[in-house]
Amino acid sequence: MTPFYDLFLSHHDLMPGEQQRAVEHEFLAVLARAPLRSWSPGSAIPASGTRLVIGVATWSGYDMRLLDVIAEAMSRQTSGAPVVEVFNTADCREQRDFARYVPNLGSISQTPVVGVWRDGQLEWSGQGHEARDRAARLFGSGSAEIGEYVRDRIKARSPAP
Repeated sequence: MTPFYDLFLSHHDLMPGEQQRAVEHEFLAVLARAPLRSWSPGSAIPASGTRLVIGVATWSGYDMRLLDVIAEAMSRQTSGAPVVEVFNTADCREQRDFARYVPNLGSISQTPVVGVWRDGQLEWSGQGHEARDRAARLFGSGSAEIGEYVRDRIKARSPAP
């Protein structure tokens, strides 16, 4: 089951800008059906346990596949799973907006952006490939597997030469 990646692939009958608006419009509904939470600045931060905040670009198949990997793993875990909270990087209009979601990132040039908290304290933050790999490894996968999945789907959709 790949609801996030399927959403990424949806609406190909629309022009690119319209397609992206449709995907962003449906993103929160897909997120609400997953074992992940939507997070926005000002929401409570759990004082105990492990918490991940992940900012994704809904236009990135790699980011959307990461959410599928995490959601699938969380649906199999009965206990001990981290709290995973997600936001759409499109909500960050300026560089400084990212710090409201995940501190200590510096200038953002890649997605996803990830913050890992343990017992209410930020332990690690990063972006891009390293962040994707760190988050995926907490759920038994890795950035290489996510990349392979996306590349295989792209090949399967491409016409043969």
